[in-house]
Amino acid sequence: MNRKNKMLLWCVALFGAIALVGCSDSDDTTTPGAGDQPYDGPVVEGSSMSLSTFSPNYGKYLQKVVFEGSGFTSPENMKVYFNQRPSAVIGVSADGTKFYALAPRLPGDDCVISVVQGSDSLVYNEHFAYTASTTVETLVGTGTPGQTMGSFAEAEISPYYCVADQSGNLFVASRNQNAINSSISDNHSFIRVDMNNNEVSMLSNGCVPNVPTCDQTTGIVSVPTEAYVGSFIEFNPIEMWAPRNRQFTWDPNNSDVPQYGWKHSMVVNPTDGMIYTRFYFGHIVRINPVTYESEFVLKARNNVDTYGLCFRKSEPNVLYFTTYQEHRIWKLDMNLPREQWEAVQISGGTGVAGHRDGDLDQALFHNPTMIFQDSEDNIYVADEYNHCIRRITPENQVETVLGIPGKSGWQDGAKESALFNRPRGLTIDKDDNIYVCDYGNARIRKLSIN
Repeated sequence: MNRKNKMLLWCVALFGAIALVGCSDSDDTTTPGAGDQPYDGPVVEGSSMSLSTFSPNYGKYLQKVVFEGSGFTSPENMKVYFNQRPSAVIGVSADGTKFYALAPRLPGDDCVISVVQGSDSLVYNEHFAYTASTTVETLVGTGTPGQTMGSFAEAEISPYYCVADQSGNLFVASRNQNAINSSISDNHSFIRVDMNNNEVSMLSNGCVPNVPTCDQTTGIVSVPTEAYVGSFIEFNPIEMWAPRNRQFTWDPNNSDVPQYGWKHSMVVNPTDGMIYTRFYFGHIVRINPVTYESEFVLKARNNVDTYGLCFRKSEPNVLYFTTYQEHRIWKLDMNLPREQWEAVQISGGTGVAGHRDGDLDQALFHNPTMIFQDSEDNIYVADEYNHCIRRITPENQVETVLGIPGKSGWQDGAKESALFNRPRGLTIDKDDNIYVCDYGNARIRKLSIN
């Protein structure tokens, strides 16, 4: 029997022997205090708690860990952090000498364990080795570009951009690879991928769709088009996603109207419920999704395409966006006084393509397209011509999640072998599953991170 299995049996036996006080249901893996700020304060001297050891000292997401010491009270009174990521505390022994918690998602490879109880805070001397496992599998697509609807096994698509709703649907902008620059309606379409029934269906075959967004409260999907300055298409679930052509009115207080309707992405701001878009000519605009009135926000970065917009949960009203030709990522902090609003470059480089992980201000990208945030404030980036999926952590560290930089291909599997070919679109569902529009491979891929 290997070490891992022995340790698992030991933990099972120990959990059965411990009388847990205030124990929640064992299937509840939600993280308490998810809205709390991670503990990053000083260690308190003379604490009523004491810490000794924990086991196992390695594992992956949701690894069950038994912590030993004294003075532990109840799960409701305790907060435990792996580095700065909160852990779910499941139960405490009756004598207060042990508690049981679950390893959080993506805390970092080498984890310092801190325990906070009331005003007491202590840190274990031993570290926890987090062993993340990231894999990719093909979900939809045969590898042949097309517009053949049907089951996942038979569908032929050309996935360009995508967004997920709360009900198990992906909405995909499909762009014909043989006519990518054509506006002929039959060349492009907007499709629905039903994850519950494993079916792909056509929603619109008469539009040239760009990067969609979904209001996660109403389920309404909005898709920018380039026909007119204010043109976009709306798909409402209460109307079975029948396409509705919409037109937002231009801000009458701003006479600087874009010459053409070149807006390539939209995003819903979860703080104010408004839809934001950015034009090729630099105009950032927010749109009322009910009245379709617009307000000019800022003109930032003239004559460059933006295929990615997102907001982080921990930074309300801070808009992140990509500039495709410049290989850069920017942010606009709208919490500042309006006269101080400006787009600030946050990624490294001088507009030259490259690949470099590490500190965000030094990181390099090669034509970044869609960006999307998960529930833990990681931002994922479809790095098209690096043929990679990148991640920006809450600490603003850049990591290559999957793909071999600069090498295109199609290969499912783990980080060491997985290959992409021009990934352009990505989205994240309510369960933090990541879906990638692997455009060069004519497939939708699903990333699993454990």
